[in-house]
Amino acid sequence: MKRSEVEEYVDHASSIIEQSPQMDEENTKAKVIRPLIELLGWDIYSSVELEFPVQMGSTKKKVDYALILDDLPVVFIEVKGADSSVSDSDKEQLQSYMRQRGVDWGILTNGKKFHFLKRKRDTERPEEIPLGEFRLEELKKNIKTLEVFSKENIESGESRKIAKNIESVQEAVSKLKSEKDKIAEEVQKTVVEEIGNISSRQINETSKEFVNNLISSLETQTPLKSSDETREKEDKKVESGSWKPKQGGNAISGTISRNKINGNPDSIVAVFASHKSGIEFLKENNAWGFVRLGREPEYVCIYLTSESKVKYFAEVEKIVPANQAELARPADSYVEEARFDPNKNVVFFKPGTLKELDDPIPYGGAAPQGRRYTTLEKFKAAGTTEDIL
Repeated sequence: MKRSEVEEYVDHASSIIEQSPQMDEENTKAKVIRPLIELLGWDIYSSVELEFPVQMGSTKKKVDYALILDDLPVVFIEVKGADSSVSDSDKEQLQSYMRQRGVDWGILTNGKKFHFLKRKRDTERPEEIPLGEFRLEELKKNIKTLEVFSKENIESGESRKIAKNIESVQEAVSKLKSEKDKIAEEVQKTVVEEIGNISSRQINETSKEFVNNLISSLETQTPLKSSDETREKEDKKVESGSWKPKQGGNAISGTISRNKINGNPDSIVAVFASHKSGIEFLKENNAWGFVRLGREPEYVCIYLTSESKVKYFAEVEKIVPANQAELARPADSYVEEARFDPNKNVVFFKPGTLKELDDPIPYGGAAPQGRRYTTLEKFKAAGTTEDIL
């Protein structure tokens, strides 16, 4: 599998999803997942079975795709629409399918996120475990994980070797991180003993830097963690400090599912509509403006008109007059670009709370126009935008 082929696939799939962010499951399968199966070397007509039956107790379930070798399924692929999020229950369902049929490899995806699973056999009781979780764009840096699922490597047995190497690196990185100080001390001690005539204080910081560089090197060779995990760490840094508006900045600190948002169900959520150009203001300032407010909201959500869905959510920190707001750029530059009114207010968010929704609220019946209000309870339970208007 060539890097250029993976990059071409990712770019093409990203373009399709960007043009049709509300793609349902069938279109996601046809336009995004089928090309992936072909990229992995599986002939869609001779080596792939659609709606593969799996007997679960007294019920017969069906797996979206089964990749077949020697008349047996070796990879199960479950697909959700790009308009949906992937849940823990979806992952558990795929794991149960793999367990029931003894399938070694599994992929769960909505076209935007990919969960790769493997069946661990070196224990008394085989179990299905994560091999990697990545966003679509991250596949470019994780070709080794994709190679595990290629027909050629599964057929030759090479997939298990690649997967074992990935797991070894995962374990090494995890141990290096959890015992960083201890390992740095051992490095320091060894250097002093071998070289002699050198102060341990002189190499104290160098030994720590050595361990950090080793971790970075291993992660670069096999980037195993998704940007979601990276964002979680970044979130903690942001939450412990404060966001300072900066041109070209990005205050969006990861993703969140609505059911994981904690707060009083009766809390007020302000709903604002935005063109794509307005998101630059959002990212650079960790804020929304310029608006008039009839009530004082505790939360804000943003309906992105270009994608027809409520995509962003944040907790309000303060509301200030626009002419007093410290922004990344002069207010009139935003007015020109996004048609904001500088004589209104700017709503600033608490650091680390501006998130992209894992389960955005799709358009349905009516779209937000201007400013609307709803409650946190309605926001979390909404099936479409009509439910929060």
